[in-house]
Amino acid sequence: MKRICFLSLKGGTGKTTTVFNTATQLASKGLRVLAVDLDPQGYLTCSFGESTSAGRKSVMDVIRGTPLHQAIRETDTGVHLLAADLDLTTADLDLTGDNREYFIKNALEDVDYDVIVFDCCPFLGILSVNALVASDELIIPTEPEYLAMRGVRQLYLKVVQIINRELNPDLQFSGIVITRFDSRKKIHQNTAEKMASMFPDQLFQTKIRTNVALAESSMNSKPITDFKPSSNGASDYRNLTEEIAERYELQAG
Repeated sequence: MKRICFLSLKGGTGKTTTVFNTATQLASKGLRVLAVDLDPQGYLTCSFGESTSAGRKSVMDVIRGTPLHQAIRETDTGVHLLAADLDLTTADLDLTGDNREYFIKNALEDVDYDVIVFDCCPFLGILSVNALVASDELIIPTEPEYLAMRGVRQLYLKVVQIINRELNPDLQFSGIVITRFDSRKKIHQNTAEKMASMFPDQLFQTKIRTNVALAESSMNSKPITDFKPSSNGASDYRNLTEEIAERYELQAG
């Protein structure tokens, strides 16, 4: 089982869109996929067309003692989902004790999937730390702009190294996805080239181009490959998923 954390410390990078579309594409290849929404805003949950309202089991219910299998939902895409809701805003208070950083890892210890993907909130709270501790691989979605590039470097130099040293020595910073790319903008071209020179082993070849259909597909709770299969967004996410599957040797079990 491969466990992949998608994390960006900057909002608006297309992170949730990337998690949603890669997860659904992996499931379409026959892989057993579990998506874990660790953002209290619940955008990934909404992308799957699932409710974030009270009464439906969520990650927070698991933290409070609900058995994991009662909280995992089946979605129309074939991906299984551990959903988020606004109750997650109190996770810092509910997760206590010496092993609070290991809760998610321990909760998922016995599940049977080919791949688990984590969608994190855009800051380094206890939920994001839990995802990093539970993961084998870290993928950072980022816009092709200077400040975003600095954020990727800081996330790697500070956060990942601390996690490796103190909590999860097995975590690999193994992927960067450039999103919202516009080849007509010189700054995007220059930044992409700099990132390729700075992170030659991590940067995926596929760039997710700016595409209004991606926003429309999320609003309609459909993967871009179903909503508008001939769009640039659909082509880009097919190609990115192929890269991810190859890099992490993901095969249907």
